[in-house]
Amino acid sequence: MNEILEKLSRFKKKDKFSDSELDKRGLNPSDVELCSKMEGLFNDCADSLILLRAIKTSAQIKI
Repeated sequence: MNEILEKLSRFKKKDKFSDSELDKRGLNPSDVELCSKMEGLFNDCADSLILLRAIKTSAQIKI
């Protein structure tokens, strides 16, 4: 259960859209503003998943 939270936390900390990361995937670097926006959106998604996991865990404990 904590493994998922740890993976999501590591994902959030990872520099997902840096030039070097995009180059590793064989992708062309994008505009800095676009990369920042995508980084924020992916991190928002990870935050939502962390919150949902916490709610699910809390609900299971109460049952």
